[in-house]
Amino acid sequence: MQTQTKTRFFWGPDLAVRYNRTLRTITRWKKSGKLPPPTRMPNGRDAWTDTVIEQHERNLVGGGEAA
Repeated sequence: MQTQTKTRFFWGPDLAVRYNRTLRTITRWKKSGKLPPPTRMPNGRDAWTDTVIEQHERNLVGGGEAA
């Protein structure tokens, strides 16, 4: 039997806490492409899945430019 893991979504304020930055900085990073494209949720808000953010962070550690 396979175990399913729940997808966690990160909102802008979650990323601000995660990266110790302001929400305004997260908004700038999103607009400039320093963050992967978010998913537009049914309520109209942008969110990032945990897998997208973790992959983005692995790419940064692998020699990419720091966000």
